[in-house]
Amino acid sequence: MMRSMAFFVALAWLLALPAAPAAAKGPIHGLVSMGDLRFDLNQQRQPQNRLSEVNTHPGLYAGAVIAATWDRLEPSPGHFDFSQIDLGLANVRAYNAAHPKTPIVAKLRIFAGVHSPNWVKKLDGGPVILRKFQKSAPFPHFWSAPYRAAWRSLQQALAARYDDNPLVAEVAVSSCSSITAEPFIVPLTPLNRPTLVAAGYTDQAMQACLLGAIDDYAPWHHTAIDYTVNPMRVLRLGSRRLDFTVTLQVMQRFRARYGARAVLGNHGLQPDPAPRAIPVLEALKRLGPPIEFQTVRPHEDWDKAVAAGLSIGMTELEIWNTRSDGGFANVSAAQLRAWQKQLEH
Repeated sequence: MMRSMAFFVALAWLLALPAAPAAAKGPIHGLVSMGDLRFDLNQQRQPQNRLSEVNTHPGLYAGAVIAATWDRLEPSPGHFDFSQIDLGLANVRAYNAAHPKTPIVAKLRIFAGVHSPNWVKKLDGGPVILRKFQKSAPFPHFWSAPYRAAWRSLQQALAARYDDNPLVAEVAVSSCSSITAEPFIVPLTPLNRPTLVAAGYTDQAMQACLLGAIDDYAPWHHTAIDYTVNPMRVLRLGSRRLDFTVTLQVMQRFRARYGARAVLGNHGLQPDPAPRAIPVLEALKRLGPPIEFQTVRPHEDWDKAVAAGLSIGMTELEIWNTRSDGGFANVSAAQLRAWQKQLEH
């Protein structure tokens, strides 16, 4: 009886110990389906996350982007609706059940900026009306301290829900983003620039936001983090210019902070890089993998673009929906298979 009692006391003590932390999830190696981006051209639509491209080419992808918009995720402060993400992850599980030998994982990409909830757009005196894809739309003050605080709170909630989920391999950095999900892409067009300046936008505030984005993802302890970088667009002398200094600081600090979980990316891959992209590509090659790319457009000389990415150290390539899936990328299953094999090694 005494031995039995001692056993149960010991068992109760062991069960009371905190659970061991989940192991870090490695970055995705291989092809990733970008999903259907048409919702981003029409703000009345929402991401579907049906994984149609992956199901059209089973066994050829390592992962899929699960997209969600901030306005749906947090319609009011602190009240969350994770259904967009959960539905996407349910589709990942269904795919994996149907293809157990070639399962995929997910990359979360949260669209903010113009897709922010109304309460966020009102922060710091907003919204500000800017042009996007030839249409005017209300934007939040995406560079401001109140916006950044709200975004960090969202990341805490997302990490609490998904950081330990083994299906969620990566989360994309979309802090400071506006017209796309990329942080460095700012609509500093001649038409938008005076409106942004009048609303309080400055190069210094944007620089602080881009560097601060590294800390925004501190709640994610086990998931790889994908930061897409470009030269920073600046207001100097009232013109639209590019500055690589901030970009290099971001890249170096991001890698120093997150190590092997820090995926550096660029969404401007082309067979022949634009001059403005060369400093970024050179820095990516120096810093080394993991490196993620998208091509600029779905219409590319894909084989040459992929060869260019591999020469830099690319480990992950996001693919536009192919024509076989009703998309625009003229890519064959044979090409996908060849690229996947190259990226897996």
